Amino acid sequence: MLMNLKPYICSDPGQEFDAAIRFGNLRLGEKRLFWKSGLRRYAVELATVRRVWRQEENVYGKLCCGGRSYVIHRLVLRLEDGKELTLHIGDDEKAAAEALLQLIAERFPHIAIGKETT
Repeated sequence: MLMNLKPYICSDPGQEFDAAIRFGNLRLGEKRLFWKSGLRRYAVELATVRRVWRQEENVYGKLCCGGRSYVIHRLVLRLEDGKELTLHIGDDEKAAAEALLQLIAERFPHIAIGKETT
């Protein structure tokens, strides 16, 4: 299911975006998490995030001269309204994904880290 990203369009990222720390395709600011899709910038207020975890997906790419296995890393945010927002960190960006989760845990103690087990 595709999620409507209109509420997350960031028309004025300001100095927070410039000062944000980059982790693959994502940037972590003081209060918001930024990402870019096409020509638009998006941001989510981290005060509205309740839980965050990392997903890994192994993908095999077959080319004319052989193949290669990629690991796609995603950050999943569960918001206070129950919606889940899945953001692409990057391909083969395990160190960046782990560092991003660690920094979120340090800066935003109200956010639970790790997927819920039911």
